[in-house]
Amino acid sequence: MGIWEVAQPIMNSLSETLEESCFAAVLDGYDVTYVARANSDRLVNIGISVGSRAPVHAVSTGRVLMAALSDDKLQRYLDEGDFEKVTPLTTVSKVKLRAEIEEVRARGWSIVDQELEVGLRSISVPIRGSDGTVIAALNVCCPSSRISPEDIRTRILAELLTASREITAGLQTS
Repeated sequence: MGIWEVAQPIMNSLSETLEESCFAAVLDGYDVTYVARANSDRLVNIGISVGSRAPVHAVSTGRVLMAALSDDKLQRYLDEGDFEKVTPLTTVSKVKLRAEIEEVRARGWSIVDQELEVGLRSISVPIRGSDGTVIAALNVCCPSSRISPEDIRTRILAELLTASREITAGLQTS
């Protein structure tokens, strides 16, 4: 089975458990491209579809994927990138972005709060291939009015990490 055949049922379960939309994304130049999606049953869902792109610096998936780059590739990425302010909260300083990516490397996950769109909070963790390398980022997005920063760092992160481990384990056996 391919990665998305393994990941989709796990993402569907995660979305159902959390009652929030769940996505997977890969690095695509200076963007991320969303390659899988699981909708919640809520009336208000996040409007990201498979194939949608977002600027790498303004989303948690992008920071997880940049954290997986070698030091040289990350530095080149930061040196050559033109990071635009998407909302008043978007990190565009290359020094600050580098520091945030180093934090993601250390802790293994990323939260981005209203940097892509005001009112949108997201958290991402890596999906690892059978050789242990990061092949995608698994993400939960939610309205900031519905999910507090504390809830995203505790309940949602725990479920997201479990789902990531299940996908990785499924890839080992497929």
